[in-house]
Amino acid sequence: MRYRVLVIAVVFFILCPAAWSERGKNSEQYTIDSIHVQGDTTYAIPVAKPFTKGVVQSNINDILQPFYNSGYYYTTAKPENLTFGANHTINMTITVTKGPRVRVANQIYLGLNRSNKTVISKYLPAHSGDSLTDDILQDITASAQDIGFVRFIPPVMVQPQEGYMTADLALRFEEKQPVTLALGGGYIPGDATGLVWHINLTLNNLFGGGRYASLLSERRERGRNRLELGYRQPLFLIGVGELQANVATRDYRDEYYEFAMQAGYTARIKQKIASSLSLGLRSVEPATTQPSYAVYTVKYGVNWQRLDNRFNPRSGMSLGWTIGYSYRRYRIDTTVSTIPKSSYNETHTSLNLKWYHQLFANVVGHLGVTYKGLETGESLPPLSELILVGGPGTLRGFRNEQFAVLRAVIGTIEPRYRFTDGYMFLFYDAAYLNNRIPDEKDSVRTDEQYQYGYGVGLALYSGNKYLKLSLGWNKELAFDSPRLSIELVTDL
Repeated sequence: MRYRVLVIAVVFFILCPAAWSERGKNSEQYTIDSIHVQGDTTYAIPVAKPFTKGVVQSNINDILQPFYNSGYYYTTAKPENLTFGANHTINMTITVTKGPRVRVANQIYLGLNRSNKTVISKYLPAHSGDSLTDDILQDITASAQDIGFVRFIPPVMVQPQEGYMTADLALRFEEKQPVTLALGGGYIPGDATGLVWHINLTLNNLFGGGRYASLLSERRERGRNRLELGYRQPLFLIGVGELQANVATRDYRDEYYEFAMQAGYTARIKQKIASSLSLGLRSVEPATTQPSYAVYTVKYGVNWQRLDNRFNPRSGMSLGWTIGYSYRRYRIDTTVSTIPKSSYNETHTSLNLKWYHQLFANVVGHLGVTYKGLETGESLPPLSELILVGGPGTLRGFRNEQFAVLRAVIGTIEPRYRFTDGYMFLFYDAAYLNNRIPDEKDSVRTDEQYQYGYGVGLALYSGNKYLKLSLGWNKELAFDSPRLSIELVTDL
């Protein structure tokens, strides 16, 4: 990434008129044999390329780039002399004058009305007195784009101060609307499940400090409802980080009722890499005569992402890994005659890999692999602890949470036709599902399934709005009865 228009880098480009007149007489192209650099640095560059403005300018840029990388933005490169050799060759001499090293003076934030500028500054890696280099400008750009409660409008504008020893950095932002509404829904004609939904209302940038409060309501399946209250805010304990807390309930009428609390902290380890740690408590009341229990959990996760576009990537990868350790203890209930064991130590693991690559023109290939697993000593753990698979986000073409398993491996193939404001896509999801179930002899056996779903969809986005529609099938669905899924995100 280059900022030549906004950074004064003076280049005097002098081409010898004699060379052009000779070229006109002989109708032959001259070749640059070598460029000799002198001044604040001395070396020679073998070129062996045609004598054109483009070739000369490209070499001058290469000469200047190391100085820019070190903060010497006012370095000049001046062609001084041309000498002619045999066979229509030219040797060029360029004098380099390094000039002063430029340092950051102030950072100016434009377009902010509600947002706290002190909070914004903590997200950015540059400080007053730092050397102004291309690497710093790239880091500022990437960090500004990662601020969630404002939108950065590139590039970083460099404004030299008098004397050309320091420069101000101006960044233009656009504040998000105070409220964001995310809607999702699914329906299949004639299905007893009826309409399922996902409604998430978020209050953005509360009091201008980058805080969020959210209310989530979901109907995952018939008789399966979820409600969650969430809160997030920036917290700069060890660099850029965020504190999260939420309270949630799961009301699965015929199976169990769950109340959960969780708090965690996510810290940016380095650009594009984040690490998270959370603590959680859940209390579960089964709908049957089984005893209730409490679950205490600690989770650690790492996420890495390098995409050229967050919503409509042409290329890149993302990787997420989480491991959670939990202690689950049954409460003694006199209505239950026996329980195999009063407590269990369990491990939850998840791994998610996504890859995007431009195949040709506007066609992008997307591959994904997800693993989720539960390791437990209980032969038949309760439903609340199992991995629920089915629907958008896991195995498309099926009902939400249609399968409850101990382990799942899900693969995705999704070719996309990409255009400016979105993409059309086909998808094929395949899953290996592993579970333990009781058999007729009062013992437990392993059950393995292979399932797949496929479909077609369209995603559109524009500024603060995002819409995604898809139709999905599995081998048991008729072609005229696909599962419809709708996702909508918009600022209010």
